Amino acid sequence: MRVRALQPVATTLLSLPPALRFLLGAAVWIVVLFGLMRLSWVQQNLLLPFAGLQLDFACALTGAPKNSVIVNESCTGSDALALCLGAILAFPTTWRRRLAGCALGFVVISLLNTVRIGSLALIVDQVDLFRLLHLYVWPAVLILAAAGYVVTWMRWATREPPPATSASRPALHYEPAAIWRFLGLATILVGLYYAALPALLRSDWILAAARSSARVAGWLLNGIGVEAQVFDSLLRTEQGRWIISGECVATPLFPVYLAGVILFAGSARSRLLALLGAVPLFLALATARLLVVALPPSLIGSPFVAVHAFYQILAALVVVAIAAHLATDPGRTGRGWRAVGAVAVGTALAVTIQAAAQSRLEAGLGWADPQGALVLLPAFQIGFFAALLWAVGWSRFTGRRVALACATLLASQVALVAVLAAARQLSVEIHVVVIRCAALAIPRLLVWALSRLSPPESNEPQPVPQP
Repeated sequence: MRVRALQPVATTLLSLPPALRFLLGAAVWIVVLFGLMRLSWVQQNLLLPFAGLQLDFACALTGAPKNSVIVNESCTGSDALALCLGAILAFPTTWRRRLAGCALGFVVISLLNTVRIGSLALIVDQVDLFRLLHLYVWPAVLILAAAGYVVTWMRWATREPPPATSASRPALHYEPAAIWRFLGLATILVGLYYAALPALLRSDWILAAARSSARVAGWLLNGIGVEAQVFDSLLRTEQGRWIISGECVATPLFPVYLAGVILFAGSARSRLLALLGAVPLFLALATARLLVVALPPSLIGSPFVAVHAFYQILAALVVVAIAAHLATDPGRTGRGWRAVGAVAVGTALAVTIQAAAQSRLEAGLGWADPQGALVLLPAFQIGFFAALLWAVGWSRFTGRRVALACATLLASQVALVAVLAAARQLSVEIHVVVIRCAALAIPRLLVWALSRLSPPESNEPQPVPQP
């Protein structure tokens, strides 16, 4: 009876002019978003930590002291964000384009608001100018920027899709035999790597590489304004002291890289160049790993945790880029943008979850987690899973199957914690590499299972049924 009573209302709404229907929908979305952002739980657990994160970024960019301004839940640009997202969610287009617009709009407005906080921190001593910018200029700039972004997004959302060509291939084009060969060879090479690791860590050239990466990292940190001192293999910053050993240079990604070069390099010349470039590439990665200590603690939590998770995060980025490459037709140029968008969505989601839940996770752990692999696990896996879905195109999957995959992911996290707890009771030590491998493998397997359950549609014309 209630459904029948609502039918006249739905008919009336559908009969309205499209512009008026859009305005009504936008008003409803904006009111809902404003209401959500006024909830005390949202303000305390999401907006307030996010305001602190923006303050850290702003002070890192401008050099202003963190105590120069005070930020609260109203300093996140949430009002402008609610207006932007409300208009996007009400616009008549596909949900894929709406969610893409919301994700990019969130990034744009957050970055602009971070610039706002930084500019206000620089002029906090000039009371009149601070009041003018804080109360009048910057609110208008944020609203105008949100409106400009929405108009630009609408033009993109209403563009015609490119015509399909017969040369295009279906999404998620894989060669199972090649993948199994790669996994087999990579497993063998990783096993040999760990067998040789004790001798490798004692070798003089690994220790020399570690000292070189420490010196280069110290030089780069000082170059970007972060005070750093290097004594042989000791790197000291305001975040703490770091002993750069052979373990900071050696990584199991090296044998994985070799397996990829051996199997997928197109020619002997390409294979030789890739092998010759492996040493400088991984030395550069070892140096970049040390630069993580310069990031704001509100973004990465403990620098010690972030440094140890560097190669785990790098492997996730590579997998997302490969997934975006395989999921895009060869005749189109959107592979790079698809990968960038996927990484942005996954990173934003992971950082948000990590900022909201890190203290609770740390308090809830009943065993030692010196590298923070377990604390990082939930946010990392959820962000990685979302990035993979974005990369391959989540419109291919039904909401029911995605929800089932999310529930499976959460169940796997609970199961992993239970296994670790049981191993601890049995005095069995599980290496942290097992946790990092599970963090990478489970989301990838779930997306693979989704793709198997949702095969790509055929581009061939279907026969027209005869009357």
